[in-house]
Amino acid sequence: MELSEFVKQSLTQIVSGVKASQEEIRSQGGYVNPAIFASSPGNASTTHFGSVGDGQNVLLVDFDVAVTVTDTIEGGAGGKLSVASFFKVEAGGKGSTASEATSRIQFKVPLALPVDPITKQKLDTDVAAQSRAFRGQ
Repeated sequence: MELSEFVKQSLTQIVSGVKASQEEIRSQGGYVNPAIFASSPGNASTTHFGSVGDGQNVLLVDFDVAVTVTDTIEGGAGGKLSVASFFKVEAGGKGSTASEATSRIQFKVPLALPVDPITKQKLDTDVAAQSRAFRGQ
């Protein structure tokens, strides 16, 4: 699997899992990713990146991936970066020369997860009430 596809699938499945679990967890009295305005965590947090205006917290998803770079000399084909796998089966009678190197890549991707709609509605109501109170209405 190519690295770009691995990152795309990982982030998509994280968001899908969060979204799919929200209603079930809410029915048990909990909330998955409630809408809140979090204060700045300073250096204490390695996963909380910040908040966006509608109560979505932005978390850092850590990737630590082993990748292989394969250079194949075969009619002008270039190198390819893919996620390393333990099982690799190749067949065919093509004449080619290949070299492969495995490296480790670490990176973080900020991700704002979908917030729980019930807590989002409550947060919006609370913010509106605080705004009215501040303006003296």
